[in-house]
Amino acid sequence: MVHEKILTDLEKQGLPRVYADYISDYIAPVAIEINRRHKHQNGALLVGVHGAQGTGKSTLAHFLSVLLESNYGLKSVCLSLDDFYLTRAERRVLAQSVHPLLQTRGVPGTHDIALLQSTLHQLMNAADGSITSIPRFDKAHDDRKPAEGWDTVQGAIDIIILEGWCVAAPPVLEQDLVLPINTLERVEDPDGDWRRWVNCQLAGDYQDLFASIDYLLMLQAPSFECVEQWRGLQEQKLIAGLSARGETATQTMDKSGIQRFIQHYERITRHCLNVVPSASDGVLQLDHEHRMIGCSGLDSPVLVSEPHADKKMNLMVVTDLDGTLLDHHSYSYQAAIPAIERLTRLAIPLVINTSKTYCEVSALMQEMNLCGPCIIENGSAVVFPTESPVPKSECSKNHTALKQKVGAGSTTKVFGMARSCILEVLQKLKDEYHFRFSGFSDWSVEDLMRHTGLSHTSAVNALQRQYSEPIIWQDSDEKYQTFLQLLDAQGLMTLKGGRFIHVQGCCDKGATMRWLKQEIEKRDPDVPELRLVALGDSQNDVAMLSLADVAVVVRSPTHEPPELPDACGTVIVTQLSGPEGWNETINALLDRETG
Repeated sequence: MVHEKILTDLEKQGLPRVYADYISDYIAPVAIEINRRHKHQNGALLVGVHGAQGTGKSTLAHFLSVLLESNYGLKSVCLSLDDFYLTRAERRVLAQSVHPLLQTRGVPGTHDIALLQSTLHQLMNAADGSITSIPRFDKAHDDRKPAEGWDTVQGAIDIIILEGWCVAAPPVLEQDLVLPINTLERVEDPDGDWRRWVNCQLAGDYQDLFASIDYLLMLQAPSFECVEQWRGLQEQKLIAGLSARGETATQTMDKSGIQRFIQHYERITRHCLNVVPSASDGVLQLDHEHRMIGCSGLDSPVLVSEPHADKKMNLMVVTDLDGTLLDHHSYSYQAAIPAIERLTRLAIPLVINTSKTYCEVSALMQEMNLCGPCIIENGSAVVFPTESPVPKSECSKNHTALKQKVGAGSTTKVFGMARSCILEVLQKLKDEYHFRFSGFSDWSVEDLMRHTGLSHTSAVNALQRQYSEPIIWQDSDEKYQTFLQLLDAQGLMTLKGGRFIHVQGCCDKGATMRWLKQEIEKRDPDVPELRLVALGDSQNDVAMLSLADVAVVVRSPTHEPPELPDACGTVIVTQLSGPEGWNETINALLDRETG
């Protein structure tokens, strides 16, 4: 039940009525958990709220505070990391002594962490009758307000809510700082001095601060591109509010200013989108329209808008990426978003099965709000979230059943061969038989960008291969047949994709997909046997498509659809190509299932 105070606040802040549903379905369960933890806490509980710029952290913190007071009688105070920026004069000193980019507020190193720690200490130890001053920052004038303009809090506090864009952010790995991530870094920080200094600050006092957080909640944006758009809307609201009060802003930004401003945050924001979810106690997920659509880590119902979402469907959708879910030329999946979101609402698993690396897939899954297993490098491995670890088994020299860590929050079961072994074989064949071919191991990031049209960041991720080597064959067809025979003798095979020939261990997308299906069925005996819907566009998808109950061949703008002479199930060839055909066909299948 949403009480009158919340409805009044919604109206005052100009929020849509649907936000009341978000409060009931998502924010209220957070309040329940915080109240439960507070009962076992000796003193004030520190709640951290992480969210990229423009996600709505302040709004979330406000209504969380209202619920804690009205439902549980807990006195709370909301702090924003933004209110603890260094003054303009202090940042000017940093800009002159360290790097010019530090004049701009926002990144680690531009906050007064000592002041924040002092304020937290006072709040933690506040008693009846005490008064604690809360610093406030004036973004319209880009400076801290005078002390007489600060807020005050009287008496003891039960809950402290600290929200901020980099709350709980871990530092970036040193090797990941080498290459610039955007125009700002490339032009204004070509040597990386600024980003290394910022990362060093984040690794220091900030981590001590974050370690004191008792409960961490993340407001998860679907992508960094949404962050830029939402930050622009945030600036518009700031300007409109000032105008309504008859005030004049001196430091607000236009569109180009916002684009440059947000680039200061891009590196750490992208890093946080990948790593903070697994470190959080609760995650509230947003879609591209800024709607709350899901949660994890909370005992809460999920908002359902699909008419048949209560009907348990025994479907599992498995999809290729390039040329299938992603446009062949632009690598965009925007046209498929309606069907992706519909699968999410119906709780139908969407599993990526691709030639891409884990680095590429994890970034894409983060954007799409997908959190289940994925199949990478043409069936060479299945990556699982930590809550669904792979079973223990013995590992052979090169092939199946190797269990290993692949990064924070995930484990993997490997079916292929280690790339180091593959490269050793390829070099030996090139030396002995003088085959002419080149592959990813021969190319720089810039070379791969020219071959594929990938962005710099995507190209860096694409080069992080673990179990395969994509090549371009530059020799005769006759020599290629010899090449295949020699690879087979070494326990290797090739698969032809949309752009490259992939050299890898003896595994494929189909066999790995079938293993994953059986594994999911074993773990949940209440679920009936899953029916597989597989979507692909090229020759290296044939094994996957042939084993599916419904094989969807997605048309390509560059080549003819692959033939499926041994298909086990129904075969559908889309009318449209790429993500447009993907979206149309998935929606048609779901219409049939729910009709």
